[in-house]
Amino acid sequence: MRDEWKEARQAVALAGEVFNVFAQTMARRGVEPEKILRWLNTPEGLRVMTEGVDRICDEYLRSTEKSRADLLEFVGTTIIPATTEPFVAKDRFLLKKDGGICSNFSNNFTTWFLSGKGKIEEPISETTLHYDKLRQSSLDIQIIAELGGKTKAETTLTEMFSLMEKQRSGESGPLLNNGRANIFYVKDQNSLLCTVYVYWNGDGWFVSALSVERSNGWGDGGRQVFSRLPASL
Repeated sequence: MRDEWKEARQAVALAGEVFNVFAQTMARRGVEPEKILRWLNTPEGLRVMTEGVDRICDEYLRSTEKSRADLLEFVGTTIIPATTEPFVAKDRFLLKKDGGICSNFSNNFTTWFLSGKGKIEEPISETTLHYDKLRQSSLDIQIIAELGGKTKAETTLTEMFSLMEKQRSGESGPLLNNGRANIFYVKDQNSLLCTVYVYWNGDGWFVSALSVERSNGWGDGGRQVFSRLPASL
């Protein structure tokens, strides 16, 4: 609900900005607002207004395409099958010595996702994850923005673990298995979006977690970022 209110406020603010620009332009050109409004309600006026909005959208997309291409390079998609039971993180994220597929966990991941009862996620429908190559140094907040915001960037432990399990012995697949990080954005037990990354270290998956607000980002490219949807949708 908070995201919906935020989007509504942003829409109202945008409408206000558009109106101000429109009013200032009419005043500068000496055009009476009432006559313009009547004309905009004609088929010709609506056509011109639609073409204007299309042009604005085209210019915006052109301006954002370059920045996204500089930061993220699309690699592919992967389907995550539906589940029928809750995903209990403590029961699935196990070390190899305990019969699991993980070599180790960072303190943050243990505290934020495995402490107490641990993170429990509801069953999911079949989903498609998109994954991109990170091409240059970047903060997580910049990556999230390029993906289209937190809602599009957010994934789940269920989805991440499904990929880990398919490559449980370090096989080739959507996840990098060369020691480089596979980055996901997942909510912790307190519903705070965190950076969760996993990499293959030769004998299992190492899983770690960081704050998305951290000031020191990813030092260089070569990692992969997984998200629910691409920024264009």
